[in-house]
Amino acid sequence: MVKHAVRGAILLRVVRAARHAGVELLALGDGPGIRDVSSSLRDGYATAGTMGVGLGVIARLSDAFHVHSIPGQGTVMLARFWPRNTPGRPADFGAATSARPHRILWSKG
Repeated sequence: MVKHAVRGAILLRVVRAARHAGVELLALGDGPGIRDVSSSLRDGYATAGTMGVGLGVIARLSDAFHVHSIPGQGTVMLARFWPRNTPGRPADFGAATSARPHRILWSKG
């Protein structure tokens, strides 16, 4: 999204569930949007001269992932990551019981 967005932000926050702390990533991009989200999740699919591994890698490594895009308007992506190899770790968006405010990591525009 950093490559394609005209304006946007990447927000990061810590989320908690029981004894586990995870990381939530929210990316907002005001730009061309993604015409074919399914294709954009495949490794090697690129429209701007990149390696085409970004969204697919995030989707595979995250415990919960959602992307919504409207061509010509922009894209929103949400991913949540919990510690690996931890017994009883949460696996979905509904698992978080508390969260801190998002921290802006990148802003454009």
